[in-house]
Amino acid sequence: NYKKVYGFNDEMLLSSRNGIDLARFPQTALPRNRKRLVYSARPERGLDMMFDIFAKILERDLEFELALFGYDNPVDHLRDFYAGLEQRAASFGDKARFVGRLGKRDLYREYAQSGIYTYPTPSPNNKGFYEISCISAMEAQAAGMPVVASNRGALTETVAEGAGVLIDGDPWDADYQNRFADAVVKLANDDTAYAKASAAGIEAAKAFDWSGVAEEWTAMFAGLFARRNDCPVRLARHFLRRSDVFAAKAALKGSRTRPAVELRQRIAADYAFAGSDTALKAHYVEGGKATATRLDTAGVDHYDFVDTQEKRFTEVLAILEKRTDCQRILDFGCGHGWFDIWAEKKIGREWLGIDIDPGAIEWSRKYADAHATMPGKMMFKKGDHTVGLVPYNPPFDCLIVSEVLEHCRDPRAAIHALEKWVRPGGLVIITTPYGPSEYWTPNWDNFRNHLWEFETADLEDLFCKKPKISIGATFDHANEATGETCGFHLVTYEADHAPLGKIDMARKIRVQSPRQTLSVSIMAGPNAEDMMRWTLKSIAPVADEIIIADTGLNARGLEAAADYGARLIKGSDPKVVGFETPRNEGLEACACDWVLWIDTDEKLLNPASLTKYLREGLFHGLSIRQHHFAVDHGWTPDMPVRCFRNRPHEGKRMRFFGMIHEHPETGLNEGPGSVLVLPDV
Repeated sequence: NYKKVYGFNDEMLLSSRNGIDLARFPQTALPRNRKRLVYSARPERGLDMMFDIFAKILERDLEFELALFGYDNPVDHLRDFYAGLEQRAASFGDKARFVGRLGKRDLYREYAQSGIYTYPTPSPNNKGFYEISCISAMEAQAAGMPVVASNRGALTETVAEGAGVLIDGDPWDADYQNRFADAVVKLANDDTAYAKASAAGIEAAKAFDWSGVAEEWTAMFAGLFARRNDCPVRLARHFLRRSDVFAAKAALKGSRTRPAVELRQRIAADYAFAGSDTALKAHYVEGGKATATRLDTAGVDHYDFVDTQEKRFTEVLAILEKRTDCQRILDFGCGHGWFDIWAEKKIGREWLGIDIDPGAIEWSRKYADAHATMPGKMMFKKGDHTVGLVPYNPPFDCLIVSEVLEHCRDPRAAIHALEKWVRPGGLVIITTPYGPSEYWTPNWDNFRNHLWEFETADLEDLFCKKPKISIGATFDHANEATGETCGFHLVTYEADHAPLGKIDMARKIRVQSPRQTLSVSIMAGPNAEDMMRWTLKSIAPVADEIIIADTGLNARGLEAAADYGARLIKGSDPKVVGFETPRNEGLEACACDWVLWIDTDEKLLNPASLTKYLREGLFHGLSIRQHHFAVDHGWTPDMPVRCFRNRPHEGKRMRFFGMIHEHPETGLNEGPGSVLVLPDV
């Protein structure tokens, strides 16, 4: 039905089955009343028929009884129908009894003491109903209770061969009802047949256990992850947006495609400072100079350290307030003393702050002298994790490493060295950001410095063997360029000086779910330079690559293209060959999963909203509202397909058609396939 109604293809559907928890069933045999019948399906699925059949069963054998089970989920428009069923049940006296709405363990205990599960379905009031799974039939077999039911819908495959009797026909037919009643009476009174059916059901139920479903789902999810991560470049771009540089390098390892080679070169250029410890130190010292210059202008009184908007500061302080044994605190990566001085004003204690930036240490001392409650108990020292702590007399009671690990070339080695400065049993507090916290912020253009994004699983790899380990996460904000969640992990444990674990990079690469990549295709020629930057700036946050078909850019246009990292290809003159030709020349160079085409006098609005649509799904194209502005005419927005999948659709690739007003289709006048009109781009 989903395929027929919605047009889903097979790849979009994961076929699975239902299951039951075999561990909840009684593990030892209980006394069983073989003539106690059970009905536990929804009443409207055949209870009225069961009452008709039960009357015939009593005509054959008065020792039978009927136990009714249910769950509290009535349908209001069937109120009169339910009332009629209650009257029917009452007409049988104590032979038909509603046992209740039981939890699974209690229900299974009742099943294990009952005789036959009876299910004549459907009701004549709902003749179109077909069981699609029948959990109750699975449960009955697991409890060793044979099943007598209709040979209809999923019951045919759920009730195992030999585990009961399936009756052909319509339950409202007299012949069906007589055959149903005969089957019940015969099965209950035949010791051999009953024992065989009970054993067959118990054996068949082994295949219904949730553990098997879990194995199936695990295999399906592994296949889903494999398909989403089948492109090293897509995976590496995903990691880069999240400043997970070492993971991006690992994803690209061994790939020699043009996009992979170009991306490796770009990483090498953008993150040259991560090539050695010396280069990394120099990078941070140089970056700190700009901050020192800004603070020199503001002066020490510019910050009062009374309040803070940093959520991680308040989280860490809340921990320290409860740990009164943490009197001597070491803050590694203290920056300019922002947290230490603010926290000292709240809870006092002794502090040593260490930072790699000498300017930060100088300002920490100035701020402490001006604002701390007891400046004499606040010390600051320049250095990294290898610095000597004489004369500061370790061990300390507490180590804080807040927003530092993501900057380290080897975070494992750094923490191992730092932890030795804390007494055994002392507290270690670590915070580290998650999400694209640096992407398209001022740091992205001017001072990139994050090298890792740690997922919960990464932190478990590193710290799971530490005493009293706790790993949590807190939301902080949404990235303005992508709309994705950003926040920080909070890790606490007690120091034991044992080596840390290692991040399983193979696992990390295997289980990502990256959004699909986007090529932005532009055709640019003479006079485009006047507005090109407007266009490029609007699409840069979401573009994984920018392809420009150059049909005659001048020097200023070429400069603008270079500033945004665009790749230029030679484009034919549209005034000679038509506009479709250079469009298709640019399209041929696009290597990403999706292509967005835009003109040099256009601007993409709400680009962050576009990223959530770059996923696998039903739609082959995305229509984006196109607003025209004119002095002398009021234009209503039209909705052309401006973004489409860069792969064949029904055997055909998208191409541009039209000498003028070119547009993408799979073939001339054949359309682009299923299209979604975007409400927010």
